[in-house]
Amino acid sequence: MRRIVLTGVPPFEVQDLAGPLEVFAQCDYEIELVSPERDGSTAINRGLRVTGGTDFRKFDRPIDTLWVVGGPEAPSGRYDPAYLRWLKEMSSQARRVGSSCLGTFVLAASGALEGRRAVTHWQWCDHLAERYPRVELVRNSIFVKDGHIYTSAGITTGIDLENWIFEHLAEDISVERMADNVHMSARQFTRVFRSEKGTTPARFVERVRVEVARSLLEASGVGVKSVAAKCGFGSADSMRRSFLRVVDTTPSGIAGTHRTPGSLRRP
Repeated sequence: MRRIVLTGVPPFEVQDLAGPLEVFAQCDYEIELVSPERDGSTAINRGLRVTGGTDFRKFDRPIDTLWVVGGPEAPSGRYDPAYLRWLKEMSSQARRVGSSCLGTFVLAASGALEGRRAVTHWQWCDHLAERYPRVELVRNSIFVKDGHIYTSAGITTGIDLENWIFEHLAEDISVERMADNVHMSARQFTRVFRSEKGTTPARFVERVRVEVARSLLEASGVGVKSVAAKCGFGSADSMRRSFLRVVDTTPSGIAGTHRTPGSLRRP
């Protein structure tokens, strides 16, 4: 059975550990957590601790896939030199090496990325380029493969963008604006978005607006025009067309169904 080793500088981001763990588990791999800590445990950034791992100093088994997990301390520059030497050696021996999000910093610190193309979370690209000039940074990619080493812009990248959409829902959210937010060209952003989400950015935003508007209409006495303005539709007629297209009903129909007797409807 192929051995997958998850490692990195703790504390880890929960999703950066859980994501690859679940994926590899579905493939029936032998998964092992290797830690810089002597007791083999690994801290999680929410105050939790994962036990049952192995101190890297005691690990000497062959690795099929080495995965460097990201976390808030990964760009700190505070690394155990012995751990970095181990990481570089294992990176040269493993059939496949990967890192998620800020884990790229740890992989770069080990020297495994020298002369290679790589990517990290867009907010940290400048920092990575400044600290590791011998790494060829690719800013406009979600993931990069160079030889047997894979780096990714982060499991959280899509979450960051979806949160941004909610925060700016009442505004004009163009493809160009979304692409600029993640430092990509509009053309590449559209291509990557379609690949990841199975729809266009414009249709995705429309769906989000409809779902938020539907929740507002169901949970409050806010009128259709007010909801349309809050959710960035521009007009009640525009919102009505989107509702018919996405959920095959009208805003007024939803508002009427969920309005309690005697409730006041604000304009």
